[in-house]
Amino acid sequence: MILLIRLLRNINMIAKKEVAKLFFILILLFPLTGHVNGHSARQCLANIPKAHLSIHLEGSLTTKLYWKFAERNHLKIPYASRQDLKNRIENLTTLSQFLSLYYANSEALQKKQDYYELMTALLRAQHKQGVVHLEIQFDPDSHLHRGVKLNDLLDGITAAVDDFNKHTRLSVLLIPAFLRDKPQELALSTLNKLIYYAKQHAKFKAKFVAIGLDSDEKDNPPSKFYKLFELARKNNLKIIPHGGHDELAQPYISEFLINCNLISRLDHGNMASSDKQVIKRLKQCKIPLALCPISEVKIGPINNLASHPAHFFMKQGLVISINADDPAYLNADLLDNYLELSKALRLNNRDIKKLIINSFRSSLLKKTMQDKWIKEVLKSRCALTEKI
Repeated sequence: MILLIRLLRNINMIAKKEVAKLFFILILLFPLTGHVNGHSARQCLANIPKAHLSIHLEGSLTTKLYWKFAERNHLKIPYASRQDLKNRIENLTTLSQFLSLYYANSEALQKKQDYYELMTALLRAQHKQGVVHLEIQFDPDSHLHRGVKLNDLLDGITAAVDDFNKHTRLSVLLIPAFLRDKPQELALSTLNKLIYYAKQHAKFKAKFVAIGLDSDEKDNPPSKFYKLFELARKNNLKIIPHGGHDELAQPYISEFLINCNLISRLDHGNMASSDKQVIKRLKQCKIPLALCPISEVKIGPINNLASHPAHFFMKQGLVISINADDPAYLNADLLDNYLELSKALRLNNRDIKKLIINSFRSSLLKKTMQDKWIKEVLKSRCALTEKI
């Protein structure tokens, strides 16, 4: 790139204006991670405002925080050392392994202060990556069944968001997700408690705009939770389920799409790539996909990032966004997902900006706010050269 710039400087017959146009086109098309210092590309990306739509509170529990909370709550830690836990996280390869460790470690969260500190750490990490809008999922039933008080959970995370935003401009929406491998009756009971709490707590109510559906998809079709969906819609809550992360659950994507008005967004959905009719239906229903590339490779059915369907989905006209899912268990944050996917699929700057714009278009933000942030994205200029 530097040699090309020097060459252009010496070509007198090309007008300076035309050189500038050509240089801008090269910057736009030059791959985000190609031939530049990795740290610089990361910083460049961090400076662009982004929305992060699929991240789990519990999935942000780092080894350091787990140890802190477990010791503070006088729990018997089942790991020989912190390195032992880190090794187990590093060696995760399946969804079942991940869920087992994920829920076991969540037991360290017991008090309001634990939830407050975990949420605060999550917000700080996201803010450093240039995230300006967050939609955070959390699993209330994984805590309530252990005897955690709903008020401690919700008071803690709500207070953390409010305190953090005294000094920043990070907008946050909260999405309680229900465990699909548990009975629908449990989810209905918990949702009713959440609705009641929201009526008593205006600050939580303002952030509580949707519900999710996560955990093990196997043998847990959407039809199992239709009463839950009805209750959510009756209370003006959007529905944003996980779907199609596991190859055995691919048919469940179609079930979510029987009625175009059922869901507002689908988390993962990577298995839609194997069915042309599902892709067609996603386009007809205008359902965005919140992809989590590193998650879908490390604990999902995709072999490697080079075979991830993200670019294929873009070519098919689907609206997709890039997300981190569970950064503490995947050793990868949001920027890692953008950068690693970009490198594997040879995405260029235009592709990356499109994905970032999609993150706002796929969000639950009001359109005026979406437009505001998209203008900021379009203004950003990353001259990706070796000197950055």
